[in-house]
Amino acid sequence: LDFARRPPADFYERYLGSLYVLDVMAALAEEVADDDVVLLVDPDIVWVRPIDPLVADVRTGGVVAYDLAVPEDVPLCGLTRRRQTEMLPELGGDGPPAGGAAIAHFGGELYGLLGRELRAVVPELDRLWEAALARHEAGLDHHNTEEHFVNAVLWARGEQVGRANAHIQRIRTLPKPFGTRERATPGLVAWHLPMEKDSGILDLFDHLADGGALPPPGPGYVRWLGRTVGVTPAGRRWLADRARQVKWAVTGRSWRGHPNHGL
Repeated sequence: LDFARRPPADFYERYLGSLYVLDVMAALAEEVADDDVVLLVDPDIVWVRPIDPLVADVRTGGVVAYDLAVPEDVPLCGLTRRRQTEMLPELGGDGPPAGGAAIAHFGGELYGLLGRELRAVVPELDRLWEAALARHEAGLDHHNTEEHFVNAVLWARGEQVGRANAHIQRIRTLPKPFGTRERATPGLVAWHLPMEKDSGILDLFDHLADGGALPPPGPGYVRWLGRTVGVTPAGRRWLADRARQVKWAVTGRSWRGHPNHGL
């Protein structure tokens, strides 16, 4: 599929490839039936348990997305939630009342929706894409990544609750105080592991490429997957975690105040 909605080179400093999802959504909208379940998923997600509860949630309608629940003044990909909220009227839409709560910021790790919902979303995304190009040309703040575009659309559709949060969590595979491994609760069907792209997920790929088998679904598979991708540290990973904690204690490093604190 061509990258038709490719941004100019100076559009934003990072994640320009994320906008390819706009092309993917437009293409899928031409192919899917009204009741087809569509899941758009990041490649750094691992599936832990059967996805039936997630699919059932998508079938109820609306858009199932993951609310990052960040403070409204923390920039995410160049725009805070507050600035995204202020931009809604500038883009011809309605925003919350003056002084009201900022709109939700949904992460791009997972969007789940029915085919009929996808067909309704794509024209609005295209309108916002054209507006972003015009604002970029004029030197104005604009939506930088697919998350910003989807946030605006989900606000307009009345979706402000992270329905995906019951099914997936973003997990920092680090020891305390910076790690969030405790988010890997038994009810999840998937883990989003952004820190494992060059580590545990590659180990998983190597295991499969070498002819290794996956354990059968069930508790044994969950335990094996957790050790493989760093959610449950063992062996060298456990030792590396202890070394990190000693280093952090010696250097006095703190995660509090970091832009990604709490994510």
